Amino acid sequence: MPITEARLKKIALSFPGANESSSYGQPAFKIEKTFFTRLRREDDSIVLIVDSIDERDMMLEADPKTFFITDHYKNHPTVLVRIARIDAETLRAMLERRWRAIAPKKAMKGPPPSAAPPCKTAKPKRKAWRMALTKAQARKIALSFPGAYEKSSYGDPAIFVGKTLFTQVGSHKREAIMLLTQTLEERDHLVAADPDTFYITDHFKNYKGLLAHIGKLDAKTFRALLERRWRATAPKAPIKKINGKTAKAARPVHVAHPSTGSG
Repeated sequence: MPITEARLKKIALSFPGANESSSYGQPAFKIEKTFFTRLRREDDSIVLIVDSIDERDMMLEADPKTFFITDHYKNHPTVLVRIARIDAETLRAMLERRWRAIAPKKAMKGPPPSAAPPCKTAKPKRKAWRMALTKAQARKIALSFPGAYEKSSYGDPAIFVGKTLFTQVGSHKREAIMLLTQTLEERDHLVAADPDTFYITDHFKNYKGLLAHIGKLDAKTFRALLERRWRATAPKAPIKKINGKTAKAARPVHVAHPSTGSG
């Protein structure tokens, strides 16, 4: 069941302290006096404030069909979410993170927001041409980054850049790839945005890492996520030498942002 305006309103107002308002002539919601979210009828999206621009950029790279921005939001930690691409459970998870960041302390002392029971709906199917990643492809992509080399970690195949862990392919005896993010918030957003692809185990609970099902991850997304990790860990020399370009097989993904008017 797609997210409708009525469903968005019901979910947003289920959070303690939420009230309805308006912004740019369209439905908006606040937690007491603080902006919570709003609808954009012009492109059927909602406005979501995240913790940092880096976190937002991670979301854009991970799923550009769901997340996007306009020039209005370019320099703000804000992302636009196409409501046709998410279900009620995903929307609720995203809004809860925002709610926990702005809710009054008295509201935080109680139980988590008691919204209506999650409605699990079918996620939009990936188009056939987005072929699933294989272990061999994942290894080839990871090793294409300058300075990357292979060795084992905890008995699993692992790839390092310098002395820093870069990624693991087939980690923890599962058909999964281990990815590292810059913050726990970035990791949590990936899991909330696409729980069928990204997940964590107890081992990663307090660690800036997550797992991705190999069969549900495509090469383009994997390369984009790895490039962020590479730029955070690679020595300055290769980054400066490349001047913004990674290895031929690992060129950055240029996300095409829809051109609209003001946000």
